[in-house]
Amino acid sequence: MLASVKSALALLDRRSKRILLILVLIQILIAGLDLLGVLLFGVVAALSASAIAGDSSATIDQVLGFTGLDRYDEVYLAIFLAAAAGLVFIIKSVLSFLLVRRSLRFLANRQAMLSSRLAERLLS
Repeated sequence: MLASVKSALALLDRRSKRILLILVLIQILIAGLDLLGVLLFGVVAALSASAIAGDSSATIDQVLGFTGLDRYDEVYLAIFLAAAAGLVFIIKSVLSFLLVRRSLRFLANRQAMLSSRLAERLLS
């Protein structure tokens, strides 16, 4: 499989390889937004559970103290963090849509160029 990927990349010019690398790096950063959203929802769940139980765990206190959010009311903080997590997921979805659209257009253009080049070599 690695050999087929290398042979496919060998068909691209240097500029196209650089653009493809940038697209892959941006996709990795967008995947990081998923992690951030899940982390925020995890904090919301832990914060809500500790608020319902009536006792605050040491881990929640450390996280809130580290981020400077320990001075806010737990209920409003949970609502704010849930809204922030939802916003992160919406932003991630929009960015992912735009990136996939651009990358598919880029790959379609490169495919057309390679097909015409191969057809020209075959017919000459």
